[in-house]
Amino acid sequence: MAGVTDWYIDPLDGDDTNTGTSEADAWKTFGGVVDSWYDGDWSQSSSGFNTDRINIKSSTTMTLTENNRILNEMVSNSNYPLILRGYDTTPGDSGRAVIDCNGYRFASDAMSYYSIENIELTSSSNINAAVKLGLNCRVLNCVFHDFNISSTYSIIVSSRSKNSIINCQFYDCAGYCIKATAPIVISSCYFENSGTKTINRCIFFNTSYDSYDHIISDNIAYLDSSSDFVVAVTNNYAALKITGNTVITSGSSSYAAYFYRGGACIIADNIFEGFDNAIYHIGVSNETAGMVANNYFYDNTTDIYNSDYYMTVENNYSEGSSGITKSGSVSYDNRLTYFQPTGNALGNSVSGNKSIGAVQLVSSGGGGGGLIKTSGMSGGFSA
Repeated sequence: MAGVTDWYIDPLDGDDTNTGTSEADAWKTFGGVVDSWYDGDWSQSSSGFNTDRINIKSSTTMTLTENNRILNEMVSNSNYPLILRGYDTTPGDSGRAVIDCNGYRFASDAMSYYSIENIELTSSSNINAAVKLGLNCRVLNCVFHDFNISSTYSIIVSSRSKNSIINCQFYDCAGYCIKATAPIVISSCYFENSGTKTINRCIFFNTSYDSYDHIISDNIAYLDSSSDFVVAVTNNYAALKITGNTVITSGSSSYAAYFYRGGACIIADNIFEGFDNAIYHIGVSNETAGMVANNYFYDNTTDIYNSDYYMTVENNYSEGSSGITKSGSVSYDNRLTYFQPTGNALGNSVSGNKSIGAVQLVSSGGGGGGLIKTSGMSGGFSA
C-alpha cells in the first residue's frame, strides 16, 4: 500500500549512529542516510509503492564532504520516489535547510523521480552541476547563491526529460544557473546579479535532439551587460515557449533571448528592457517557424533581430527613454525594430506592432520585479 516513510537529519544535534526515524533520533549527515540505505532499511529495499522523505533541519549549515553527500549509488525510481526537504522547527513548515556543497555534488542524475524542496545551496569551491537532475525530477522553493564556479559551469544540469524548476532564486552566482538538454519547465524563478559574482547565462539549452519542449514562464531577472537570460543552441525541431517573463538589464551587450536553430519558438507576453538585441534569432533552414507576439520592449538598441524563416511578429509594443533612430528593414514609430537581413529570411509575417504612450520601467532592486509606471495608456501593462 502507498505511503511515506520519513527520515530526519539534524546537522547540529544529530548523530549518524542514530536510526534517523525521528527528530529525537536524527542523523547528523548524509553519511547516516547512506549507511541506512545499504543496510536495507529503505523503501527501495522493500516491496510495494512508497515514498522516502528526508527532512533536513535548518539548525546549522551542513557542509558536504566525500562521506557526507547523497552518493550516486542511491537510486530512486517511479516505484520508490525520494523527497529531500528542509524545515525550521516542524517538518513541512517551509523553512530552508542550508547546505554548502563545498565542491561536491548534492544530487545526481543516477537518481530519478526525486524532489528537492526548501533547500538553500551554496558552494565555496568550484563545482560543475551541484544538482544534476535525473528523470522526472523537481526543484521547488530552493535558493542558490554564492556559487564560486567557472563561467561555463552550471549550478543545475538537466539532461533527462520531464523535469521542473519552480519558484527558485539565483543570486550572486557565476557561470550558468540552469543548463538543460532535455524537456524542462522553468517557472516563477528569480535571477539577479548581486555581490561580486556575475551570472553568465540564466538558462542555457544545448541539445541535438529533436522535438524537445522547453517552457520558461513567469520568471524575473535583473541582469547586467555580462549576462544573458535564455540562450538556446538546438536542433531545428526543438520547441521553446517563453512567456510572461520580466527581464531587465543594466547593460546593453547581452541578450534576453538568443536562439540558434531555435525551432518552433513562441515568445509572448514578456517584458524586455535595456538589451543590445532583446531577441536574436538565427535559423539555418526553411523548416523552422516561430512567433513573437504581445511583448513589451523598453529601451533596447534592437528589439528583434531575425534571420529565420516563417517567423510571425505581431502585436508587440516598444518604448524608450530617447528617440533613438533605429536601423532595420521594418521600423514602427521609430521604436520597435524588426531587423531582417535581405535575402536571408523568407516567409515572415509582420503585423500589428506599434509604440505606446510614455512608459517607464521601475526596478524594485529586490524580489518584486517588473514594476511598470504608465502614463496616458489604457489596459495592457500596469503597476
